[in-house]
Amino acid sequence: MSSERSRTVTCICGCGRTGPHHGRGLITACWHREKYHGRLNDWPLTQAPVNRPMRLISESVRGRLEDYLELRSWGVPVPEAARRLGVSERTITRYNSHLRAQEESRAA
Repeated sequence: MSSERSRTVTCICGCGRTGPHHGRGLITACWHREKYHGRLNDWPLTQAPVNRPMRLISESVRGRLEDYLELRSWGVPVPEAARRLGVSERTITRYNSHLRAQEESRAA
């Protein structure tokens, strides 16, 4: 469950009740009511905070990420780097996404 959903909010539907945020600024009971009546699209999706902190990664992942950067600096292709690190190519794609997000947060 994301931190956005687990926080307590005052419902934006106008009922004045507070409770756990379920989505679209609505508490759980109101969200289900609106969904049941087909009115959920009347409520805009809440936007995630722009400057939210990067998800923390474990030390073992951080180590593999550093090893991946080293292998790439040597010109090792992605499939070979994945094989050497013992991870899938999809995990390498995630590493690249994480590195790109770090660069964007530094540039901002």
